[in-house]
Amino acid sequence: MAQAIRALISVSTGAGETAVIYVDDHLAPAAIDQVKLVMARRGMKLSEVMKGLGFATINLSLGLALNRGSRNGDPAVLVALGDWLKRNTA
Repeated sequence: MAQAIRALISVSTGAGETAVIYVDDHLAPAAIDQVKLVMARRGMKLSEVMKGLGFATINLSLGLALNRGSRNGDPAVLVALGDWLKRNTA
């Protein structure tokens, strides 16, 4: 069965490659790894990432997507995350 893939945003992995951010409203494993790597390097909490994305710090959508693989139904969070990753992995 073919899956409809929605991957509107990709970011550089630093090795001259690009990684897909999300597929069918789920964060791609590479995107999860990148977010966690940036957070670890900068000593950031999830609430700080959400604030940097322009969302309320109590918004759980990114945390659930990172830790449980939950579907992120808010396209605005996905778009903001793609922009955030581009800024923070360059």
